[in-house]
Amino acid sequence: MMKKQSNTEKGKKGEEVAAEFLRKQGIEIIEENYHTKFGEIDLIGFDKSTIIFIEVKLRNNDNFGTPAEAVTQTKLKRLYKSALLYISEHESNYDYRFDVIAIRKDTISRCYHLEWFKNQNLIDLF
Repeated sequence: MMKKQSNTEKGKKGEEVAAEFLRKQGIEIIEENYHTKFGEIDLIGFDKSTIIFIEVKLRNNDNFGTPAEAVTQTKLKRLYKSALLYISEHESNYDYRFDVIAIRKDTISRCYHLEWFKNQNLIDLF
């Protein structure tokens, strides 16, 4: 019998799948699981002259909403504050944006289906 994965293990797997997908799209992953006092940024990538702060959500089903719907305003506010801290700590003059990778895992085929929401506007949250 297969051992059931914990939410932490599922989240880590989702981040690995997202990072692999982004690398194939030409995104350089420069940080994984960047922790601040405000929370965690799942992935930080670099695309040409833009830093990308990426939230990853994985769901096996939509019983509690889609993966994208699971990215709450509270989570986005924490992501924004953490990103500002990252920018200030790294003295970056690059442009930056916020992306969401929403992943559904098909429980039968075990395939991952990704949606990439680029350039999410978080300024309106404040």
